[in-house]
Formats: sequence, structure tokens, C-alpha cells
Amino acid sequence: MFGLFFGAGNLIFPIHLGQIAGPNWFPAAIGFLLSAILLPLFSIFALSLTKSSSMYELVLPVGRIFSLLFLMAAHGSMGLLIGSPRLATVTFTMGVQPFVPKTWLPIALFLFSGCFFALIIALAYRQTSIIKSVGQILNPLFVTLLILLFFCSFHYQW
Repeated sequence: MFGLFFGAGNLIFPIHLGQIAGPNWFPAAIGFLLSAILLPLFSIFALSLTKSSSMYELVLPVGRIFSLLFLMAAHGSMGLLIGSPRLATVTFTMGVQPFVPKTWLPIALFLFSGCFFALIIALAYRQTSIIKSVGQILNPLFVTLLILLFFCSFHYQW
């Protein structure tokens, strides 16, 4: 669960939000808590309480057409239209762009995106292996990189 919900947005955005909010940090923190922590948590509770096996099944009591449209809108907005492009560009901007000359950026982004999504498809090809891939490969890698970042930031400060 940690690997599926905790990402760079939960690590970088709260700090950035606090900087921008200034003296209004408390209402900003409440908004972040509601939208980034409680809504995903409540969605897990809703699925477990209703014993629904999918989002479609969860919304099905409202109606079949609404369930289908809701599912298409949710997957379209969070997957193809917003989430995937953002995932590739943020990863590229943070990890690759500083090492690529400006004239090569468009082709580098294209090549990086192809390799990046090929790796994602390889990890998520079988739905039954997604939890295993996230739990056994990505989580340890993510936590290791966070620890490395933590120690490097202290080393840089001293």
C-alpha cells in the first residue's frame, strides 16, 4: 500500500506548498491532508466496506451507464490524460534533463519516455504481479533512494 500511494508528490509537494503558503500554512496543510491522505484512505475503506472488487462495482448501484462513464473518466483523467504524461516528464526533468544538452532535450525526452513506459509495461504486464513488482522491487528501491537522498542532503549541508 505504501508503494502504491506514496510518491514524489507526497514528498516534494508538501514542502513546496508550505513555502508558498507562508503564514497560511495551516489551512494549506489541512487541504493537503484532506486531498492527498484522507481521500485515498477513504477510497480504500469504501472498497473494503462494500466488498467491491472494482471501482465499476462500487459505483454500479447508481446505474450501469453512470458506472461506465465514471470509470472511463477516472481512468482517462488519471491515466492517459494527466498521470502518465506527468509521470514521464517529472521523472525526466528531475533525473535526466540536467545531464542532457538543451539542443537534445526533445529527442532525449522521446527516447526516455519510450524506455520508461516499456519498463512500466514490463513491470505491470500481468495484473497479478503488480503488487509483487511494487512491493519487492520498487518499494525497496524507493526507500533506498530516499535514505540516500537524506544522507546526501546532510553531507551537502555540512
